[in-house]
Amino acid sequence: MSVESKKTTNYLQQQVKGLITDVNGQPIPGVNIVEKGTTNGVQSDFDGGFFITPSSDNAVLVFSFVGFVTKEVPIGSQTDITVVLAEDIAQLDEVVVVGYGTQNSSKVVSSVVQVTNKELNLEKRPVTNGYSALVGSVPGLVMNNTSGSPGAIPSIQIRGTSTIGDANDVLVIIDNFEGSLSDINPQDIESVSVLKDASAVAVYGARGANGVLLVTTKKASRNKKTTVSYNMTSSIQTTPRLQQTLNSSQYMAFQNDIAPGTWDENSVSLANSGFYPDTNWIEEIFESSAVQQSHSLTLSGGSENTGYLMTGSYLTQEGLALGEDKFERLNLRLKMDTDINSWLNVGTNTLISNRVDKSVEVVGGTNVRGLPFYPVKSEDDLWVSNGTADGANPVASASSGSFSESDLDRVNVQLYAKITPVKGLSLEERVSYIKTNEYARAWSNPFASVGLDATDPDSYTNPDSANRDYFSVSTDERMLEVQSTKSHNFRSLTSLTYEFEKGKHSAKAFLAIQSESGESELLAASRTGFLFDNIISLNQGELVNDSNTYDGLGNTEIRGGNARTLSYIGRFNYSFADKYLIEAAFRRDGSSYFTDENKWGFFPSVAVGWVASREKFFDNVNFVNLLKFRGSYGSAGSDGTLGSVTQQLVTYDASGYPLGGVSNARLGVDNFVNPDLIWETSTILNIGIDASLFNRKLDIGAEYFVNNRKDILDNISSTAYEYGFGDAQGNPYDVRSSGWDFNIKHKNTIGKFKYSVGANISNYDNEITRIEGGSESNNLQVGLSVNNRFGYQVDGFFDSQEEIDTYVTSDGTLIDQSNVSGASGVGTYLGGFKYIDQLTIDSDGDGVMDTGDGVIDSEDRVTIDDNSDRNWNVGFNLGVSYENLTLSARFMVHLTIISIGTQQM
Repeated sequence: MSVESKKTTNYLQQQVKGLITDVNGQPIPGVNIVEKGTTNGVQSDFDGGFFITPSSDNAVLVFSFVGFVTKEVPIGSQTDITVVLAEDIAQLDEVVVVGYGTQNSSKVVSSVVQVTNKELNLEKRPVTNGYSALVGSVPGLVMNNTSGSPGAIPSIQIRGTSTIGDANDVLVIIDNFEGSLSDINPQDIESVSVLKDASAVAVYGARGANGVLLVTTKKASRNKKTTVSYNMTSSIQTTPRLQQTLNSSQYMAFQNDIAPGTWDENSVSLANSGFYPDTNWIEEIFESSAVQQSHSLTLSGGSENTGYLMTGSYLTQEGLALGEDKFERLNLRLKMDTDINSWLNVGTNTLISNRVDKSVEVVGGTNVRGLPFYPVKSEDDLWVSNGTADGANPVASASSGSFSESDLDRVNVQLYAKITPVKGLSLEERVSYIKTNEYARAWSNPFASVGLDATDPDSYTNPDSANRDYFSVSTDERMLEVQSTKSHNFRSLTSLTYEFEKGKHSAKAFLAIQSESGESELLAASRTGFLFDNIISLNQGELVNDSNTYDGLGNTEIRGGNARTLSYIGRFNYSFADKYLIEAAFRRDGSSYFTDENKWGFFPSVAVGWVASREKFFDNVNFVNLLKFRGSYGSAGSDGTLGSVTQQLVTYDASGYPLGGVSNARLGVDNFVNPDLIWETSTILNIGIDASLFNRKLDIGAEYFVNNRKDILDNISSTAYEYGFGDAQGNPYDVRSSGWDFNIKHKNTIGKFKYSVGANISNYDNEITRIEGGSESNNLQVGLSVNNRFGYQVDGFFDSQEEIDTYVTSDGTLIDQSNVSGASGVGTYLGGFKYIDQLTIDSDGDGVMDTGDGVIDSEDRVTIDDNSDRNWNVGFNLGVSYENLTLSARFMVHLTIISIGTQQM
């Protein structure tokens, strides 16, 4: 008889403490630590530390992080471990977001630059929007802040001006659909890809001609316990150096130099004695500092099959201008995705945002032109109305209660489902619904003031001075303008992707159908004659007598519009041995803006690349990690800013025409619609080289491009005026632009010290190559740049009457300057300009202009700046960190070459 005994062991759960570092001993935050075969997982903290409680002594912990080799560590009886992760060289070939997909950076053959959240340091920088975060980071990306108001959205261009009019800004795509970087919290951004050439933007067809910004927001996490994080940033905005203006004595001396006799001796003596206040209007209107704060709360986590991310953020930014100048933004975002089974994944991406902008009536140019000899207020405490060259008082305007404000609500709901029936094949459906409501008000509240006479000291001190002018306030001057805009937009994207790889061959095909439909409605009203300045409501005012109000909308106006687009998209990528690359793409767009004959536009592209560093002859060149040559050629399109100009508008006139002694109401056609409008097309040639050296510590890139913009949409001269209409829309212009980009970046780690430094420079210009029927009112000329300017040449000043009497043509005729205005008068006068009478007459018939006509007029204008679009853009960025201390700096310089030409207009 035998007895068999069994030994049973019960595992006592115990917590494991650990530290994760790289090979240099630097801690790695954010590493995913998961017990293999379970959903038990945590992430390493900012110092690389973690705590986890395994389920058994046989547990194996899996450590994974982007850019490092995944490592498995058996725990056994260990309670304190240190894990060293090595860099994954294969993963360093980072994934780059391109149009409707991703590619490995080594296989990208189009002009795409990607910057990540980490590179932009978005978690710590006090930026108000994603636009500001990109400053100095991408070659050829130019941002122009046209307003200093808090929350202002800059104009953003890629490679400068390439078309005529207002349609130069880039297309912004956020998570596959069009959006605005001003609506999202910068900390929610995962990466931004900048698409520059035709191969990169062809899949965006009608909207991609000016380049594309692809923004990807952070994704939901898997295999992670629920975590809550809070981030608060507070910063002080200052004006480090305000412009110094001339004091009264300097101002009068300067004016007397260019226009003798402007100021008499008594006024100059008063200025020299310090009688005048020497007001610096710029310092008066700006505060020394303003506060900006942002708060962000994030909830994230997930299981093996489901992940979620919820973020809420609030930003408030005060302006530096006097008065209530403020911007606020509130965002709520939910991203969730789940695997229903092995072949079906569904998810949602929802954003709810609100932004409030409020600004005061401050005009920067008025402040710069402020006259130093007038005070802000008189001695009897009245606003002085002639404080500037415009006769205004910017301090009084900012303090009067006048304001402009807007309140914008937007809801953006995205739903998607992805089916993967077999390996390599996926079918995806995405839908998006966007609803926007905006309410805007502009309140103008005039102020009582007094006008002083700078040549009479008594007007400064004596309220009864005869040289004082008093200006009272009329209720008719108070005006309220209100505008309410509502819109909704529905978009859908159905795509099919197939990836194939066998041996040295790899290919990827993408086909999609995208549709978009939207409607908008605008309601605007204006009222005046308010009795009280503290009751700001439309029903407290009276009808406006003229229509020169809110965008010319009159007392009340209702407008509506709708648009429809349908697009077919395709792209094919092929790679042989990861050395020889080819990409072909197309997009066919149909738009309701055009007639049936011209509704469709087709925009194809092709790109090729050669990864020379993977050839055998590079095997012994150890310091070169990547050397790639690439080129692309293709087209993209634009429907400009057509909007309602392609819709037939009808106006109702209650007074109408008198018939039979009675006024009869009428309906009238309001605009002229051109049935021959066609797509604006951009054809781009791009050549580039990319290199990564010394174990990827040094990255270099250079590109050259030529962009031929054809059939640009703009106003054309037509017979519309004969029928009471304005200019019609047409395709009157062609523009050629060209230039180059260069960027260099170095990064390294020395012990606990990390640093990165990068610089980029770009140069580009443009030239108008065709004008047919276009308006010349903007000085547009074939052979010159889009932003070319004209003006008169001068040959000094008239210093004496003798110079005036002897300023004659070659035949002795006095030159007539009566058509032009100078600094202090019209025509010819002491201290005035001597305008050059350009050679506009061929006196001997040899075809060469050899004499002037004796009259200074528009024919005498010459090119002042025929290189206004020959720009240099320089960007610089620096990042330094030591343990928990981080320092970053970024700036961008935009330079324009100005030259004086001799070409007459």
